Amino acid sequence: MLDRVDRAGRPADTIKKFAESAVEDESDPAQRVRKVAKKVHDSFNTITSPKAMRSLSCRSAADVLRANYGNELESAVLCLAAVRSLGMTASVAVGVDANLWDESDKVAPTASAFAGVVVVVDLPEGPLYMHPRHGVFKNPGGWGRHWLLSVDDAGSLLPTYVYARGEREPGELHIAGKVTVDATGEAT
Repeated sequence: MLDRVDRAGRPADTIKKFAESAVEDESDPAQRVRKVAKKVHDSFNTITSPKAMRSLSCRSAADVLRANYGNELESAVLCLAAVRSLGMTASVAVGVDANLWDESDKVAPTASAFAGVVVVVDLPEGPLYMHPRHGVFKNPGGWGRHWLLSVDDAGSLLPTYVYARGEREPGELHIAGKVTVDATGEAT
């Protein structure tokens, strides 16, 4: 599946125009990625029905842009091709819900654990993750408690855990704060 998305994510002239219109005159790479993510989110129709994923079909990025709709794979293809057309290095990973799958399971995650395809953009300050529906996030970040599954050049599984903010170990959340209760019982 990742190879299929990667091949379909080749930029074409129409994709480059789409990406350039999104970033306008922005020069910061991370902001460019954010602007592409926002444009995809605001103007593209992602079909999330399980029926759309049954065949795991994946059209080219140019075809997906022209149609202005696509399944979860095709939404990622559009994001992937757009950032690549801007000269950035990017790859894809399958996102799975950490509550439904763990790397110690040693089996492929079930379809119910599927949380989308994430574009991993390589930036000098570290990877930036782009989900077609949820936007850009970092690790740790707002899209925490997910596994990102990719493969290395030898085809071996490379699981990356995305920590939630405040999480130190998978499944362990640390929140520190101070609550003050006044004489009326109001907490602040």
